[in-house]
Amino acid sequence: MAKIKAKLEKICAKNLKLLEEKLVLTARYRNSKVFYSKMNGDYDRYLAKFKTGHDRKAIAENTLTAYKFVQ
Repeated sequence: MAKIKAKLEKICAKNLKLLEEKLVLTARYRNSKVFYSKMNGDYDRYLAKFKTGHDRKAIAENTLTAYKFVQ
């Protein structure tokens, strides 16, 4: 189970980095920014399922921020 969690965390981290450093910043249209921000929130939510304590709280706050932008 630990291997699976580690692999999922790696995938989420890779996708979050791409979203945060490239896609959200370079999106020209509002619809694109909303789509990428929702994806960002989704990946943070996936990560939060595996984390505990302070890490989970910080990720949950990131998720909420991303979802609020979408509204």
